[in-house]
Amino acid sequence: LLVRVLSRQRRLRYLPANRFPPTTVVVGRREFASYSKPTVIQVTAEQHALLRPDMYIGSIVETEVEVWLIDNGHFTRRLASFCPGLIKIVDEILVNAADNKQRDERMAEIRVEIDKSTGEISVWNDGRGLQIERMGEGGDFIPFLVFGCLRTSTNYDDEQKRTVGGRNGFGAKLANIYSTRFHVKTASSENGLVFEQTWYNNMSKHDEPKITPQTGTAEDYTEVRFTPDYARLKTSLTPDTLALLRRRVYDLAATLKGVRISLNGEEITVDGLREYAQLCSDGREEGDQRSTPIFYDAPSERWEVAMRVRSRLDDEDGRSQDVVSFVNNCATTKSGKHVDHVWDRCLAVLRPWVEKSLQRKVRPGQIKRRVSLFINSLIDNPTFDTQLKETLSTTASKFGSEYTVNERALRNWAEQVRLDELIKEDDTKKSTPTRRASVSQLFVSKLEDAALAGGKSSGECSLLLTEGDSAKALAVSGLQVIGRDRFGVYPLRGKLKNVSDMDRRQAVEVPEVAALMSILGLVPNADYSTPEQRAKLRYGRIILLTDQDEDGSHIKGLVMNIFRCLWPSLLRAPFITALETPLIKARMGSSTVSFYSRLEYDEWAERTEDSEKWKIKYYKGLGTSTAEEAREYFKDLESRLVHYVWTGGEDEESLEVAFGGDKSGERKRWIEAGERVDRKEDNPESRNVPYANFVNGELRTFAIQDLKRSIPSVVDGLKPSQRKILHTCLKMGQGKQEKVAQLAARVAQSTSYHHGENSLIKAIVSMAQDFVGASNLPLLRGIGQFGTRHAGGEDAASARYIYAALSPFSRRLFPSADDPLLTSVVEEGVVAEPVWFCPILPLVLINGTEGIATGWSTTVHPRDPLALVDTVRRRIEGDSREEWAAEELLPYYSGFTGSIDRVDERRIRCEGRIEVMKRAKAARFMKVLIDELPVGVWTSNYKEKVLGQMVKDGVIRSIREAHTGESVRFEVELSSEMTKRVEKKPETLTKLFKLSSTFTTGNMVLFSPSGQLRTYARIGQILQEHFDVRRELYGRRLEAGKNQAEERLAKCWNEHRFVSSFLEGRIEGASNEERRSRAIAEGIREDVVDHLLNLPLSKLNRQECAKLEEKIHSVEDEVLSCKAQDWRSVWSRELDEFEGEWTKEMKRKLRI
Repeated sequence: LLVRVLSRQRRLRYLPANRFPPTTVVVGRREFASYSKPTVIQVTAEQHALLRPDMYIGSIVETEVEVWLIDNGHFTRRLASFCPGLIKIVDEILVNAADNKQRDERMAEIRVEIDKSTGEISVWNDGRGLQIERMGEGGDFIPFLVFGCLRTSTNYDDEQKRTVGGRNGFGAKLANIYSTRFHVKTASSENGLVFEQTWYNNMSKHDEPKITPQTGTAEDYTEVRFTPDYARLKTSLTPDTLALLRRRVYDLAATLKGVRISLNGEEITVDGLREYAQLCSDGREEGDQRSTPIFYDAPSERWEVAMRVRSRLDDEDGRSQDVVSFVNNCATTKSGKHVDHVWDRCLAVLRPWVEKSLQRKVRPGQIKRRVSLFINSLIDNPTFDTQLKETLSTTASKFGSEYTVNERALRNWAEQVRLDELIKEDDTKKSTPTRRASVSQLFVSKLEDAALAGGKSSGECSLLLTEGDSAKALAVSGLQVIGRDRFGVYPLRGKLKNVSDMDRRQAVEVPEVAALMSILGLVPNADYSTPEQRAKLRYGRIILLTDQDEDGSHIKGLVMNIFRCLWPSLLRAPFITALETPLIKARMGSSTVSFYSRLEYDEWAERTEDSEKWKIKYYKGLGTSTAEEAREYFKDLESRLVHYVWTGGEDEESLEVAFGGDKSGERKRWIEAGERVDRKEDNPESRNVPYANFVNGELRTFAIQDLKRSIPSVVDGLKPSQRKILHTCLKMGQGKQEKVAQLAARVAQSTSYHHGENSLIKAIVSMAQDFVGASNLPLLRGIGQFGTRHAGGEDAASARYIYAALSPFSRRLFPSADDPLLTSVVEEGVVAEPVWFCPILPLVLINGTEGIATGWSTTVHPRDPLALVDTVRRRIEGDSREEWAAEELLPYYSGFTGSIDRVDERRIRCEGRIEVMKRAKAARFMKVLIDELPVGVWTSNYKEKVLGQMVKDGVIRSIREAHTGESVRFEVELSSEMTKRVEKKPETLTKLFKLSSTFTTGNMVLFSPSGQLRTYARIGQILQEHFDVRRELYGRRLEAGKNQAEERLAKCWNEHRFVSSFLEGRIEGASNEERRSRAIAEGIREDVVDHLLNLPLSKLNRQECAKLEEKIHSVEDEVLSCKAQDWRSVWSRELDEFEGEWTKEMKRKLRI
């Protein structure tokens, strides 16, 4: 039956829906219901709401659904039978009352009453009452419109931002329409009136409004009393319905802050979403539900999020999610965009943590099914998919706010509830195959499988293992040349794990290893020594396609190590190869020269006279290559391949030394040997490289470069990235500031930095941080939020928002007069930063350093800059080396107010500060003040890990925090038992609160001035080595200064002699050549004659001659001054200037 609603201008009589009895029409073998008299029916909005309840209040058919219900003091999920429509109309009135809190912050109470005998329901709130006045002249009263007329609302102005549940002007009216009696009473303190009105029979009839003045003090309130039309709704107040309505009152108590809520006179005490989540049980836990660990986060007034783990999964495969969410007090039972928004933020933290723990990828659904999520949100002008308001459809950009998760707290909660172990239990799929994959096609994420892999021609297939997705893109471009039948591509994700110290079970669970097993068809512990056994594999060989730099060599080595540990027989077979691509290209005109290592390029640049004229391009990553270059690499693929071959025990031993966890001593000796073995050393035409040659060549080069990146120089205390940053900032000059992100880009471009700019950003931020535990003497000045001691600098703002400039100390430490004397690094023909700077004090002892590299680590603790000034002064004045070497300075951290003392020759103890606070005589509990933490212990970590655990253990009763940006202050109240214990032994406080740490001083590894790695046993050795280099530099600087002054004096004498001779007529002639000869005869140097002959006439007069005489006297004094200076006086003067700058900075900090 096709029914069309005609134009509103046609007024048709309303006809009941059952007016015409249906007849049956048979079409083919199917029967359809029809009406004997098809008629167009027009209904009012109220009648339409009654005819089609599904559109307005949901189904009025009793439904059985599993829901959260309150039972014995906590929530449980169980099946309940109820009428959704009845729940909805009651909910509309509840949300209407809750919305009043957003309009009137003074609202403090909501009372809900349900009379089981009469079925009447009432909701009362003490928020601002409705205006008791008519709408316009002669119009209806506003309360009548709000509760008795559809499509009337205060929420239609979408330009106004509101955080209420009402939107369309239907809510309360729908409750009226589905009630047999609906009574409203509202009082307004504004005009001291009370308005009452009653509707009957589904809002079809109503009494006249009754308006009376208030007696006594005027007040505000609104009460709605209604009796739902149970007959029309085909239901009654069943136990399940009452339980569900009680649950909705609990919802309000949890989400409506600052409002006292009662049900039938009983106050509902649920203190926010945290307690609400604690009340929820999935039916398996035993004991007190409030003891279950809850993640709770309320970053703003608009967002509350709580989580608890689920100990029971609701379906067989565990995919169902458990979410309880609210938007502006509306229960969004079918979630929506706000739930997606919160999940996205939380999964961004939980997923990497779980994956790191399990060492494999985890799907979002695996986490969601193990977590009950609770959300309470306030959204600006929310939109829902229907009037039922079950699903929020507002996009996140229009929320009016965003949820920012507390990442550290969320990770701690996940660790506490062992979320990773729960997910591991759920994972029924085995991470290792029990048999070889026999299918010809395999579906692995990001795998471009060869067409013939896994079939009869598997042995002819090659798998290209690439370093990341960009290298995969290059390989895919190359497939256009070599085809896809026999070549597959799979990208490795970042650096592989070293599996040497894992047992086989752990190793095969590493995601990259598990993927390789699937792709290649490998079986754990299988022997592939014979061609017949290797024929079972899906590919006959692998081709490593990595960056041509040292990091690419490391990835190659890690792949080889996987096979060494798990399938050593494949190392002995011709199975692993690598595709060589250029690392550097030099171009001039149409000529191009490719280099496959730095050594090749350096040798070419040394023997090529005009190498600086060539345009050099460094290919840091394979992504630098164009598609055309990629196709060029693959045109003659086999000739570009390097085949790694097994030659015997030396290969095994080399790989073991490089990667074995128990070979640290041999690994250090291997790196120190440092001689590069060229793969073509024995046979230049051979493309076969023994594994030992690869390890002792490319891989050792990586290890050496890794050391250079991670271990600083003893001369300037800087690592290469820090040196590049300082060099760039010194060139920019004092006072110029630049955004950190832009500065990182400038450094990378001007110094040929070949690694990620994110590393430079971290280094820049670190060089500007000056909180306790960071640098004593920051070389950069941070402008903006560069992090605090409370989070160890991790709370620094984004590099896009903060600026950095040269610190005023930098030029005091690194005098500009040194710059021309320093030897610079040359990168691909570009003059970059110095090999090392030479500060006037050993910076590595001022700021300290830490570094971890292949085979080595280093830790140098910082010292007091002023103490170092005194020490260096004494050495300048003539202290002997023996006295210098014997002197030891304790570590020093600027701003640290705790204590540092020596335990023994190699150990230092660092303690924070704690003291007992004064208390009244009647006070039962002791209070202690913690106002300093050990260096390197950050405030937020300390609160969570130490104080948080003590609260759980009942050791302390309360914590009060009063930190500043630079200082720490915890006021802690002890329990009665701990108070008694501390009163007896107050010296135990430091140990009890874990305010003491010990560190060693015997791991000072640095690069010597000549570039050799050296271990320094005492700081006196570092001081002496720096002293020798700095003294030698002063000698060269003074000599250069004297030579420059003498050269200026000679130029002045020559110019004065020339002008005098010219004025006296001794330099005359018919030609320039004649005048030139006469000038030389007058004793003027030949190399300046041409310049002097071109002097303008304005410079050839008596006045200029007199000026030159004055200049000569001045330069003569300068020469005498230079000759009189010695390195001691210059160094002492520069130390004085540094000390003055340091003192000024310390006074500035004290003023702050």
